[in-house]
Amino acid sequence: MQTVARKSIIRKVSKRVIVALLITVFALSIANLIYMTNRVYDEMHSELTLVTDLTAAKIDAWTKQLEAITKDIADTISGLQVEDQLSINRIINRYAASHEELFFVYYANEEGDMYMARGVQFAEGVDARQRGWYVMAKAAGHTIVTDPYISASRKEIMLATAASPVFFGTSMVGVVGIDADITYINEMINGLDFKDGAYGFLIDTEGNIIAHKNQDFIPTPDKKTNVVEAIPELAEAFKKPTTELIQGKDFEGTDVLYSITRIPDSRWTLGVAYPRTILRSTLDKGIRISLITALICIVIAVLYVRKAIKGILKPIERINPVLDKVLEGDFSTNVDITKEED
Repeated sequence: MQTVARKSIIRKVSKRVIVALLITVFALSIANLIYMTNRVYDEMHSELTLVTDLTAAKIDAWTKQLEAITKDIADTISGLQVEDQLSINRIINRYAASHEELFFVYYANEEGDMYMARGVQFAEGVDARQRGWYVMAKAAGHTIVTDPYISASRKEIMLATAASPVFFGTSMVGVVGIDADITYINEMINGLDFKDGAYGFLIDTEGNIIAHKNQDFIPTPDKKTNVVEAIPELAEAFKKPTTELIQGKDFEGTDVLYSITRIPDSRWTLGVAYPRTILRSTLDKGIRISLITALICIVIAVLYVRKAIKGILKPIERINPVLDKVLEGDFSTNVDITKEED
C-alpha cells in the first residue's frame, strides 16, 4: 500500500515536471521555427535583391558605354563642324575600327543624307529621318538607347541602337547612331543560375520580353510576348517596380518568387525568378534539425528529471516505514533519515 503510494507520488511529480518541460520545449521550438523562417526569407530577399541589382548595374554599364561612344562621335562632328562625305566617313570609320563589337556605325543629317561605316550601303528608298532612332534622338535632344529589336538584315540577331543628336551651335544638324548585338546581355541573363532552378529575364520599355528561359517568349520578326500576358503577377510591378518579392507561378507552373528592378538608363526591367522549393528545402532542413535537437533535449531532460525527483523524494521513502510504525503506536524508532536541516 505504502509502496504504491510512494510510486504514485513519484509518477505525479514526474508527470507534471515532464509536461512542463514538453510545453516549454514545444514553445521554444515554435518560436525558433518562426524566427528561422523569417531569417531565411530575409536572407533570400537580400540575396535575390543583390543578384538583381548587380546584374542590372552590368546592363546599365553596357548601355552607358554605347551612349558614351555615340556621344563621342557626335561631339567630334559637332566640334569639327564638318558634314562633307569624306570627313564624316573618316570619323565614323575610325570609331568603327576601334570598336569592332559594334554591328553598324552611321550618321544621318537633316537633309536626308546617310553615311555608314565599313562601306555598308544603306537601304535604298528609306528616309533615315523617319527611322525610330533618328526621331527619338531628335525629340529627346540627347543620347538615347532604343529597345532591342530583330535585325532587318539578319533575323537571328537582336540589336539595340544608341543615337545622339549633333548640334552646330544651337541647331541640330543630324544624328549619330550605332547598333550593338545584345548577345552579351542574353548570355549574362541566361547565366543567372546562382541557385538551382533560378533564372533571369529582361523586359523592354513597352513591356515586351527580350530575354527569357522560355524560348517561346523570345521575340521573332513575327511576334513579341508581352510580360503582362505571359506573367500577369508582374503587371503592377512592371508599372512601378517594388523592392518586395512577388509570389506567382512561372511558365512551367512552378511556384516562384519574383524580384524585379528598373534599369535606370535604358528603362528596361530586369527580373529574377526564384523557385520556392529552394526556400522550402532550406526550411525543411532547419525544421528537421530543430525537431531532432528538441527530441534529444527532451530525452535528456526527462531522464535527468526522473533521476532528480527520485533523489528528492528519497527521504520520503525512508520516512514512510517509520510513519507506519508511528501509526501503529510504536514510537521506539529513531528518526535519523537525513542530515539536512529541512
